[in-house]
Amino acid sequence: MSRTRRAASRSLRAWCACVLALCFGGAACDGESDVMVEVGALAATGDVLFVVGCTPLDRGDAAMRARIEANGLSVVVKRDGAVRAADADGKKLIVVSSSVAPRVMGASFRTTAVPLLTWDPALIEEYGMVARGKSPRVDGAKITVLRYESGQQMPGLVAPARRVALFLRDMAAVLGTASGRAAVDAEIVWAAGPALPKLNGQPCLAASECGSGFCEQGVCCASACTGACTSCNGPATIGTCAPVPAGSIDPRGICMDQGAASCGTSARCDGAGACRYYEAGTLCATATCEGAIYQSPRVCDGAGTCGPSTTMSCAPYTCNAVACMTTCTFDGECVPGFRCFTGLCVPR
Repeated sequence: MSRTRRAASRSLRAWCACVLALCFGGAACDGESDVMVEVGALAATGDVLFVVGCTPLDRGDAAMRARIEANGLSVVVKRDGAVRAADADGKKLIVVSSSVAPRVMGASFRTTAVPLLTWDPALIEEYGMVARGKSPRVDGAKITVLRYESGQQMPGLVAPARRVALFLRDMAAVLGTASGRAAVDAEIVWAAGPALPKLNGQPCLAASECGSGFCEQGVCCASACTGACTSCNGPATIGTCAPVPAGSIDPRGICMDQGAASCGTSARCDGAGACRYYEAGTLCATATCEGAIYQSPRVCDGAGTCGPSTTMSCAPYTCNAVACMTTCTFDGECVPGFRCFTGLCVPR
């Protein structure tokens, strides 16, 4: 290709890159050079999802890909306009280049539970790793690193997995130095490495995530917490298995409501790690009346037993379901041998 044609090609490519940058808010594909590295057919599987703004890769992205692979990780390259959330499934690490267009990326991967590393200033803020407008300034081939462990509070949200922010001006320049390569390598290895065991009180899905070996009620717990009326996720005792407050519904559903008539357990807790019985004074049997014998209502004793009734003779009157009668309107409201006379039961 003639020098004139090569110059024209470079000019056209630079013009297209600038148009893309102005339209989509991203960096020009050429970065600071005309060097573009072919990546061939993009792999469908790999350890690391590498999201870029341009393919073939520019000098900085090609250098980053080389560093990722130098650390024994295979790479899947995706353009910012084509990447999807599902592309991160099964990956050890997501790397987002500063060559992407932040407006195209938006909040993609902000809450994805896969480790993520980026050096795009706008996305570092979008992903909540720094407060808006608080990114540090760096010059030349210098690099500043900010990292968060999974579950650690960042300025914008709790880190859903490990997060690394690299503050730099030129990735190619950084990776052109031994110290820069060592710094970036360390962050790649840390971000893609096995997660540290979670501390008690941190959210979990399985016991294998927790240093204690116990995942109870959705948090890492200091011990097993499987008994009735206990929880490791109480607001004042998170991370420690403790009784839930008195009157609370049993969070494990072990306490069954046996009904007031039994005076047994309700579905609530006693505050000491046990099911609460129906309270003393709870009606467990209604009053009964048979002829002139009245039996009072029975109430629970608060310890699981329906207390005794009081038996009383209503003679010379009979009783109703409420109490002994004290007046009469006809002879049937008097016991045998008595008759109703002027509202009173009198001997016959």
